[in-house]
Amino acid sequence: MKLSLRNRNDRQNAPHGFKFAGLTLVLAAILAGTMASPTNAQDLPATPPAKIAPLPIADPSANPPAPPASTGPDGQQIVRDCAAALMKLPALSARIRQKIDLHGAQLSGTGSYLQLGGGENLLLRLSVKVQVEKHVTSLQQVCDGRFLWLRRDMPDGTSLQRIDLKKVRESYAGSGAPPSDGPWLAVGGLPRLIEGLAGKYQFGSPRAVKYGNQSAWQLEGDLHTEAAPGEKQAPPGEAIPRRVALVIGQNDHFPYRIEFQRQEKKKGEEEPNPWLPAMSLEFFDVEMSASLDPLQFVYKPDQTRVTEATEAYLRKFGGRPVEQARKPTQPR
Repeated sequence: MKLSLRNRNDRQNAPHGFKFAGLTLVLAAILAGTMASPTNAQDLPATPPAKIAPLPIADPSANPPAPPASTGPDGQQIVRDCAAALMKLPALSARIRQKIDLHGAQLSGTGSYLQLGGGENLLLRLSVKVQVEKHVTSLQQVCDGRFLWLRRDMPDGTSLQRIDLKKVRESYAGSGAPPSDGPWLAVGGLPRLIEGLAGKYQFGSPRAVKYGNQSAWQLEGDLHTEAAPGEKQAPPGEAIPRRVALVIGQNDHFPYRIEFQRQEKKKGEEEPNPWLPAMSLEFFDVEMSASLDPLQFVYKPDQTRVTEATEAYLRKFGGRPVEQARKPTQPR
């Protein structure tokens, strides 16, 4: 994926430290899946627009309101079915279009996502490239089934981290799956991301729309105010997107568009403010039975020093230390 800052004024007015420190946070959000931000019912444009626009509907007459909840499809179940369908895919290849709004600066770009197999043998690959003025920053995540490799090439140097997924699975054994807000490729790629959204957000009734040449569901979900069982409650003021909008194919159950939204609150205003897109993730050129070579998921590190990041990951996302997880439970 290659991201670029869209206009000169945004570059000049961006907060101090935006170019590198800010981009690190943005890219971490892209790869972690804690944020991701939805195009219209017309054919997708060849290049992304300069500004992020809310998910529009092309023709109201062509998109009648959804039937009453008592007789119509259930939005929450549609999202769950989407996650289940993704988990059953033998292989997946897709290009990605990403748009981000960071402190008023617009970033956009394209990239790719690969997925092969399932379960503990799930193989994943996601690459990101970012260009801001003369600087190019790239991030790469590769899951080879045993390890998750995370490489960052920044203007001030290169870092390479490795997470031992076997130890991660041992840590969570008997206490549920890893949290859905962890990095995509550590918790199970796109299927786990959608599953996490179904758990963290309450989706309302879907609306039938035309997305490209196919029929799709458009759904909006609001963040649960209380933590789900086994999940940590978000601290007050934490920058977690409060709403997510999805476009899911009616026939193939694929999530073609994900948009995380924010609501700006202004003092002295009683009227509710509109929801604004913060980050969008759009999949296109999707091949759900792609012929992928397993060698595409083999990561061969160069001379860059490898940092073991397994324990740091477990501390951040609530897993038990590996040695503690390996100790047998003593009978009482």
